[in-house]
Amino acid sequence: MITGCNRRPSSLFFLYIMPLQCYIKRMKSNAFTVLSMCMGILSLVTCPMFFFSFPLGGLSIIFAILSKGKKLKMETMPKIGVATAIGGMCTSFVLTAGMFYLLLFSPEYRDQLNETSKLLYGYTYDELLEESYGITLDDLARKVTGNPVSSLQQ
Repeated sequence: MITGCNRRPSSLFFLYIMPLQCYIKRMKSNAFTVLSMCMGILSLVTCPMFFFSFPLGGLSIIFAILSKGKKLKMETMPKIGVATAIGGMCTSFVLTAGMFYLLLFSPEYRDQLNETSKLLYGYTYDELLEESYGITLDDLARKVTGNPVSSLQQ
């Protein structure tokens, strides 16, 4: 029996196991980079739902900062994660603000919303809002702009 065979560079240990250990070690150090990119992509995908997009985007930015560690420069994957997170959060904000604007100031959108609500629930959206919160959309628009929606239509 030959002793010390496993120490030769051509042995199974040096050919297969050692590179695998190095790869696993490298992957452990890059877990935050992968998480940052995944959270950023999820933030971008869920941008129509701001209650998912903002927390996922925030997590992406936090993981990108954590992935940097003590290094001076950030790797490419966390940069992509931060960019997609910011894109997802900005898109989510624009979509949400646009929907509120349409709800308050577009009579066509409001009529369509009232008709759909009447078909689904038996009440218009204005009636549901007034019963639930005690305020109408005209009152809300008046508080925001100082003018009722009906005067904005003219």
